[in-house]
Amino acid sequence: MDRIHLPQARDALLLELKKIAIANPLVSGIFLGGSLAAGNADDWSDIDLRLVTAGNTQQVTTLLSEIVNRLESEGRILFIETYATNYTVLHFPKFVKVDLFVYSKSTLLPSPWLASINILNDDSQNYLAKVKAIAKKLPLPIDQSLLDGYLMKYYANLHDFYRRWQRGESNYLHQDALMIKHCLVSLWYLKAGQLPNNLGDWSKYEGPRSRLTPKQIAALTLFTPLAAARIPDFIQWSINCIAETASAIATTHGLTFSERQHQQITELVL
Repeated sequence: MDRIHLPQARDALLLELKKIAIANPLVSGIFLGGSLAAGNADDWSDIDLRLVTAGNTQQVTTLLSEIVNRLESEGRILFIETYATNYTVLHFPKFVKVDLFVYSKSTLLPSPWLASINILNDDSQNYLAKVKAIAKKLPLPIDQSLLDGYLMKYYANLHDFYRRWQRGESNYLHQDALMIKHCLVSLWYLKAGQLPNNLGDWSKYEGPRSRLTPKQIAALTLFTPLAAARIPDFIQWSINCIAETASAIATTHGLTFSERQHQQITELVL
């Protein structure tokens, strides 16, 4: 693997993809998300490319198909990991990965997730620039449903983790352990006023780009990998950390965290 030339290969591919997109009459805007937009990309970062069309849902599907078909016909794609109606994950030679999403202009509304996009091409009304400007002023949408969603996912994975432990299902157990830790990390991010990743996505949660505190990173390290002898400690640690973090988020944002429910649910695995 020629790591030295990975960024150059990625930049060259991005330039080609931009040219192909601009040449398509269905495209009204192009922007980057992810680490390339945030300015913290490393040698291994993907291209999170987003295309916007002024058309309807059918034109979203058509645009994605046209872009992928052209790349395939020119022999550019190494393999396709995922292909759906409005997004695809493409792998290219020289070890470059592209997450390509297509949005209809009518559904691309301002949200905190669009506050740091990198606009590569905008329409005559500067629609993307306006969306980004509004998005930068929006608060992080921390409400009761968001907090409860993370808590319920944590409880479900905690109970499944315990079942796997009792059955001796080691690989399944470690899968649940990762989700338990991910729920906790997501709540840590919310507590700090940061946007968490989608559940299960560990991108930039570890390594030099992580926004976790040294104390939080050290705590995760104690249980990564998770040794069998540390399982009881891991369970108790996660229960305590979730309660402490969820309570702090609830207090800050005027939400509710039920310590009684937390105890009822978690005492079953102690």
